[in-house]
Amino acid sequence: MLKGFGSEDEYWDYEYMVYQKQLPIQKYVKSLENDYNNAHQDEFTEEQLAQNWNTKLDSIKKKLVKEQQFKDVQKPVDIGQSFQE
Repeated sequence: MLKGFGSEDEYWDYEYMVYQKQLPIQKYVKSLENDYNNAHQDEFTEEQLAQNWNTKLDSIKKKLVKEQQFKDVQKPVDIGQSFQE
């Protein structure tokens, strides 16, 4: 796994960068979920809310992927420098 990073320190530097970006996103998604659940809690059971939220989240993700034109990368070195800083 470390071959693509050169060293263990480079791997952990990359992981640190990833977590810095993921944490705010995770908190934002949780906030959206709470807002959705609060808005619809009287309409559905907890199980239905969870299923409906998952469907809503999938549609949000698909919309954002389409708007951003994301590309899959196979290795960290394939990520442009502007995204690593």
